[in-house]
Amino acid sequence: MDQFIDEPTTDCDQDIADTIARLAARWPMCFALAEDLRMPLKVGIFHDLKAALGDAISQERLSHALACYCAAPSYQRRLMKDGAPRIDLDGQRAGTVTATEAMWARVNRTERDKYQRKRVPAVKRSSLADLKAAGARRKATG
Repeated sequence: MDQFIDEPTTDCDQDIADTIARLAARWPMCFALAEDLRMPLKVGIFHDLKAALGDAISQERLSHALACYCAAPSYQRRLMKDGAPRIDLDGQRAGTVTATEAMWARVNRTERDKYQRKRVPAVKRSSLADLKAAGARRKATG
């Protein structure tokens, strides 16, 4: 499956990626494989999907696929804009992102950014002895 990504993708296993591909094949005006093309989905789209799909995809699998789809950084950036359009299965406008939803998206982004910064391995700090030795080398060569 070709996927054009503007930032590192979220952790989605192949089964979930395949489910997203199935949704994109059936509703190409709503679902995009390319993360940078994903638009905020209609509130309640899960119920529309369940009604349209019946038992073709389990409720749990569909839920995970939507969670992964909506976790894409580009999707989240669009969600941070108050008044951004939401789309239904046919790609038609179906509401807008409210100020509260945009605020929560910004808060969640801030929290994710904090978490990501904590996960970055710490840079090894030089000891006082290392710093003194480096200074002595600079003096000797300079």
